[in-house]
Amino acid sequence: MASSSTTDDRNTVLDEHRGLTLTVNRVDDWVTSDEHFGPEWAPELTRRVSALVEQLRMHFSGEPESNLFNEIREKTPHLSGRLSALALEHSEILKAFRDVVEGAKSLSAGPQSPARLALMTRRAISILRRHEAEENELIMRAFWDDMGGLD
Repeated sequence: MASSSTTDDRNTVLDEHRGLTLTVNRVDDWVTSDEHFGPEWAPELTRRVSALVEQLRMHFSGEPESNLFNEIREKTPHLSGRLSALALEHSEILKAFRDVVEGAKSLSAGPQSPARLALMTRRAISILRRHEAEENELIMRAFWDDMGGLD
């Protein structure tokens, strides 16, 4: 049976994933809405994506997630390669969102610039969603298929 600390770490990771999904959905809904490209659009994009970057930074470096992934590595070593590949994507994902923030901060006037930034944002979100889906699938595979449940 898993220790209380292990169970707490797993619950913390799940809560972080839920919170991250909510934040990403809000940014995605906002950036794809029809209420765009006014004078406050770039500062609002900067604010929203900066908050997401901070949440991602904390999520990617989180102790509970590290503990969970260490447990997966220990108990299902055949998944270690995929887990390591996913971990390497963290810096790329952060860079994609930081690029959006930098672009929004230096937005030049013109109708194409906001549209380009909206597209950059949606691409970064798409990459993050794919990453999180693969990570969640790996976690579920490790605990359900290989280790027999989430004690």
